[in-house]
Amino acid sequence: MSSINESSEQLKRAEAIFHEALDAPEEDRLSLIEARCEGDVNLVNELLALIEGSNAHELRSKDGSASWIDLSEWREMDRTI
Repeated sequence: MSSINESSEQLKRAEAIFHEALDAPEEDRLSLIEARCEGDVNLVNELLALIEGSNAHELRSKDGSASWIDLSEWREMDRTI
């Protein structure tokens, strides 16, 4: 069982990779994610699903402007489904 600090660090790492991948050209995303995930296939798959979802859906903030979902929001939504 991982500690809260480990989980928090893993979430920060995943979020950083996610945002870096979003900023990268689409054709470079897979190789970037695989390199940053260092063999963690589950994390690769999770991030690819997030990237795919972020391409299909934008969340709207209260003022109506578009914003991307962050991993903590996504994980919370995943628990409620």
